[in-house]
Amino acid sequence: LPADDLQAVNFNTPFPGAQGPALYMYAPTLDNDFIKEYTYPAYANGNFVQLPAIYGDTTNEGTVFTPNSTNSYAESDTFIKNQFPYITTPQLRQIHAYYPVEDYPQFPDSGRFWRQAATAYGEIRYNCPGFFINEVYARLNIPAWNYHWDVQDPPADASGLGVTHTVELNAIWGPEYVNGAPKSYLKNGTNAAVVPIVQGYWTSFIRAKDPNTFRAACLRRSGRGALT
Repeated sequence: LPADDLQAVNFNTPFPGAQGPALYMYAPTLDNDFIKEYTYPAYANGNFVQLPAIYGDTTNEGTVFTPNSTNSYAESDTFIKNQFPYITTPQLRQIHAYYPVEDYPQFPDSGRFWRQAATAYGEIRYNCPGFFINEVYARLNIPAWNYHWDVQDPPADASGLGVTHTVELNAIWGPEYVNGAPKSYLKNGTNAAVVPIVQGYWTSFIRAKDPNTFRAACLRRSGRGALT
């Protein structure tokens, strides 16, 4: 069949048991040749390329993915179940207990449950896998580091997006090399000073397989700022 015909019936298709399409339809499929395990078991069993690595996440990983109209636990549950169809009702109730809506503010032009659902989704999809992988590295004595990016951008904070998924790339690469970098990361912006610092960690990791060896000179002199 032509590719267009295949794409027409393989786009925005809900997973079995889900009410709506997932954000990401496709994931690794076992062929028992190149891909013999799913991601979590592969890492748990040590079946990955064992090289030094840096993993990390932002504070608000889920806000750019979660519908900002989310306005009830039912809508929050539906969104999460659309992404993870095997999640059970008892597990969803546990998410309510871990992420009660009262813990999150409401922002203009958004549903009351937007930040509740976004935090739950972000931690399930991004934060927790990173922690899990770092734990595996530690168990296998492979050098690895983890960061938490909480560099706040005033307009993003005011809108409720917060510290969004991959926003740290603006500092790692440099805002002049990233399309749509927040103004706070540009020269003379409130976050401009973080750019050379985080670039120091990454270039040090490339040079020495350790982000701290050649980190920014001001941090080395002060003895502060070691990435752990």
